[in-house]
Amino acid sequence: MAGTIAVLDNNDGAVGVAPGAKLYGVKVLSNSGTGFQSWIIKGIDWVTGRKAEFNDGSGDGDLGIDFAVANMSLGGSGIDSSCGSNAYHKAICNSVAAGVTYTVAAGNSNADLRNFVPATYDEVLTVTAASDSDGIPGGLGGAPGCRTGEKDDYPATFSNYANLLTDQNHTIAAPGVCIYSTWKNGGYNTISGTSMASPHIAGAAALYRAKNPTATPA
Repeated sequence: MAGTIAVLDNNDGAVGVAPGAKLYGVKVLSNSGTGFQSWIIKGIDWVTGRKAEFNDGSGDGDLGIDFAVANMSLGGSGIDSSCGSNAYHKAICNSVAAGVTYTVAAGNSNADLRNFVPATYDEVLTVTAASDSDGIPGGLGGAPGCRTGEKDDYPATFSNYANLLTDQNHTIAAPGVCIYSTWKNGGYNTISGTSMASPHIAGAAALYRAKNPTATPA
């Protein structure tokens, strides 16, 4: 995810959507990718706290951070709720109110995203996965090479999707099939998922924020 967002454009390996953007890693899950919502809430609250310190100038040293975008390539089953009735949703609402834009993975169950959190929350930008094999529109490219059953310029077969009646205002698609990017231990890898789509939008949001520094999450 970090590489898709910000890896340098230096003709070596992959390139990020916002090359050279400053990144912070906030660990909220175990090394195997599992954990509790309480861990995620603590991470969100940490981001909110650093943003709030930056906003009011009370940060000590580098504690105040002007977080523009937070990418959450994670999720689980759940339903929508109000900001005040659910601790997970409340944490995100508070962070967005502080000025942090959240991009989140829609999920990989080929199901309605309204049954997954945080994807169903209206305050986040939920990213579904699209398949694009040639980098240009028109659907004339060949099938992606790393997965069978996918087509050029088409929704990924695994991607959760939006309910057009309720989720169209906070859902967007991005490339999520056969994404080549940085990998652990200094290498590169090609993988697929809405977790690969979400950082594309995080990078795009970061670019927009850099050009429009007073822009709000809305």
